[in-house]
Amino acid sequence: MSVADELDEPDAPLEPARVGLSEPPPAADGVEWVPVAGPPPMERQELVEVTVQPNESIDNALKRFNQKVQQAGVLRRLKEKAYYEKPSEQRRRRSRRPMR
Repeated sequence: MSVADELDEPDAPLEPARVGLSEPPPAADGVEWVPVAGPPPMERQELVEVTVQPNESIDNALKRFNQKVQQAGVLRRLKEKAYYEKPSEQRRRRSRRPMR
């Protein structure tokens, strides 16, 4: 049976896509699944949120929001990720940073 014949059969069960799944695919005869090192998982960022209190002006809520954004370092990380920095440049920048 050819591949074209298999595709034409409406009764043939379809396997779900295996893209992005963490479990290994079904093993073939004599083939062992070995995970390959990939990029590290993205770190989860917490969102900065401010609830506007009753009788609070929008200006005060915006001021509190800006303070929280500054304390969380959102803008600093955004500027760091704005362009690619080679690992050697990262090490050089970190070594030149003053100790606190």
